[in-house]
Amino acid sequence: MTHFLPARVLAIDAFRGITILIMIFVNTLSGVRGMPSWLEHAPAGVDGMTLPDVVFPAFLFIVGMSVPFAMAQRAAVGDNGWQIARRVLARAAGLLVLGVFMVNAEDGYNEAAMGMSIHLWSLLFYACAILVWAVYRLENRLLAIALRAAGLAGLLALGLAYRGGPDGNLRLAPQWWGILGLIGWAYLYAALAWAVTRGRLLPLTVLMLACTAYYCVAGAEAAQSGNAVHASIALCGMLTARIFFGGGASASPATPIVRASFVRALLLALGLALAAGLNRMHIKLQL
Repeated sequence: MTHFLPARVLAIDAFRGITILIMIFVNTLSGVRGMPSWLEHAPAGVDGMTLPDVVFPAFLFIVGMSVPFAMAQRAAVGDNGWQIARRVLARAAGLLVLGVFMVNAEDGYNEAAMGMSIHLWSLLFYACAILVWAVYRLENRLLAIALRAAGLAGLLALGLAYRGGPDGNLRLAPQWWGILGLIGWAYLYAALAWAVTRGRLLPLTVLMLACTAYYCVAGAEAAQSGNAVHASIALCGMLTARIFFGGGASASPATPIVRASFVRALLLALGLALAAGLNRMHIKLQL
């Protein structure tokens, strides 16, 4: 298995910080009139990307880069395979829950049936989420457990209190998983890929290509196809981390550049081939 040092990498932290900064910037400009096209999301069907379109893929890429170091950190503190798996499942489940709550607070809610405004409901949700997922450094362990339990109880109560639809007969449900939920699925699949491949370059590359192929062949509406293509982006990040930080002391300084250049060329060729295929498909549909 490829060994990673359980340490923070400044480049990944900086990349994460820049991505968050860009996310806040483009979200602040959302809805402002007269903005240049490159500061708005590209329309559906356009063969291209703008600055806002890069934010979500960048987060997925960072998720993939972070997984090897996170796994190394857990192994360094003595966690076994089951303990690591439990942490991965708990973190993925947390992201999915947060995503579903946030999506249902965007629209479709019925405040009259809920008996409270959506703003109060959302505020209570965020307060409960903080109680559940905060990092406690309390000497009294029972107090930390009690705070998490209170947060979980609050989330359950808010979930049961939620009502949607014109008649208020709809319950809290994953209309879609939300941005955090999609990141959660990508994180889960990336962690599973790391466990299965043991960080080896060739199997990781094959899995990345397989995820992309499944999305292309099965279509966007197929089960988990969207999550598969998101996972492929996370696996690209994992490949990058493996190439630059998992080569060992004996690797030549030029080796990571050569390997990264090969992966870049492979992805570029794949992207051009997929774009050409989609263009031919649109032409046939128009005819």
